[in-house]
Amino acid sequence: LMGLQVIFLDIYDEYGYPLETIITDFSEPFHLYDVAGYAIGEEQGVEFIDELRFFVQTVSEEFFPDLVDLRLCFEESVYFEYFRGILVDKRIALHDDLLDNNANFPINISNALEFEEAYLELTFNNDIGFDTQFIGSITGINEKDDKSYTLEITEEDLVVFERAPAIGIPSTTTVRIERPEIIELINVFPERIVVENAFMILGNRDQTPGFAFSSDKTSGSFTLTAPSFFKVNNETIPPDTVFSLDITEKNREYIEKYPEMLYLEITMKNTIPLGAVIDVYFSEYPDTLYIYNPEVHTGVHTISFRDSYVSAALIETDPVTVENSFLLERDDIELFLNETIYYAMKITFDESDGTVNLLPHQFLKLLGRLSINLNLEI
Repeated sequence: LMGLQVIFLDIYDEYGYPLETIITDFSEPFHLYDVAGYAIGEEQGVEFIDELRFFVQTVSEEFFPDLVDLRLCFEESVYFEYFRGILVDKRIALHDDLLDNNANFPINISNALEFEEAYLELTFNNDIGFDTQFIGSITGINEKDDKSYTLEITEEDLVVFERAPAIGIPSTTTVRIERPEIIELINVFPERIVVENAFMILGNRDQTPGFAFSSDKTSGSFTLTAPSFFKVNNETIPPDTVFSLDITEKNREYIEKYPEMLYLEITMKNTIPLGAVIDVYFSEYPDTLYIYNPEVHTGVHTISFRDSYVSAALIETDPVTVENSFLLERDDIELFLNETIYYAMKITFDESDGTVNLLPHQFLKLLGRLSINLNLEI
């Protein structure tokens, strides 16, 4: 055997000629050929290739009766700049992603409030000429309440985003999912959301040909939506935010001068259709550990004003206003002689009878002031 000519009938160079090689050195166990820049099939061809054809011709000085053992393989994975054809369940793994919800929910909110309706919307922009199906898990995490919930999106959910209709014209598809598990996910009140074990399945459901460039991409977002209707449980919400109050030197002088006539006046205004009990705490330390649990550190000066109740507001009425006045004891007054004091609140709503519609403009406001009751004799 003097030579072996191999012509790959479906692999073309940039000029449209098929890949051709001639082997004359049979001492080597294999021969490598760089196919970078070649195309499989004709770019404007109408026939689809489901197998590679090749032509083999032997060159010898005389009749060559022996069989030729010819094996062809790709040494590495083949990557295409452009593909046109039919894909059957091509799976592409996605990187796990951690999303910050930018929400600062108060402690115990997931036990105090419950959504009874919710849905998930996923929106994708697709440059690829193939239908793209999303599969993966979405986990909501609420670290303050030590809760999490994982929603599994499977093939049965048919979260399919439509193919691009033509090259350079992306499609935008929104898929809405309504399942009881969505309510479970949003009732965690997630502060962080993790998308993991996710991948896309490429392939047109009607088995029609599609296209894809290496530069094409899909990008998307998802939105958890729930109407503003809650079931409210009789749970205490202790906001983990501590507020500061600076007391001027002149006011501290008044407080020290009239200690027997000093009152703390608390005014509560409620436009929410639920009654609530509010506990107010003052401390010389900006730490909720000391404010809510003063017994853990006996050296920290903390006072509290508990069980101030404000009733529910009726629809389209003025706010319900409640005013409470507390005469301060001598030990309590010492706290207000600090240049800066800190305060926080705990709120316990009445349990609702069914769902309650909470609107953005509704509020529960608390106003406080120190007053001195001076009795003057003339």
